[in-house]
Amino acid sequence: IIIGAGAAGLVTLKENLECGTEVICFEKSHVIGGVFSTLKNSCYDGLYLTTSNVLMSFSDFPWQHDKIRYSPKQEYAEYLNLYAKENDLIRHIRFGTQVNKVVKLGESKWNVETIDGRGQKVNYVANAVVVCSGGNA
Repeated sequence: IIIGAGAAGLVTLKENLECGTEVICFEKSHVIGGVFSTLKNSCYDGLYLTTSNVLMSFSDFPWQHDKIRYSPKQEYAEYLNLYAKENDLIRHIRFGTQVNKVVKLGESKWNVETIDGRGQKVNYVANAVVVCSGGNA
């Protein structure tokens, strides 16, 4: 289980799928990107990356611009959406699902309590949990 579909969650999802791991990603909003999403309240509208597009891109999905630049939030959100579509990640993400609690059940099992988009509590048992919910979640 991966918690969060921002940049870290997306690359974690992709790498796990490439290794053949059965994995699901929970995202509390209805879009990918985390603080770089297209949502108004994800971060302020005038946000620009403080790291260049060259360093913010994934090594297997280089930025399409041929010049170093510091992208606005919307442009980076578009990059993350392209990355997710190119790697067929969207179908592995449960949007509108909030993780309420993660409890260790034993040596290598975790219970993940979620609230789905209908307000229903759903529990999942997983061998591993990766938290990619960002520093301010």
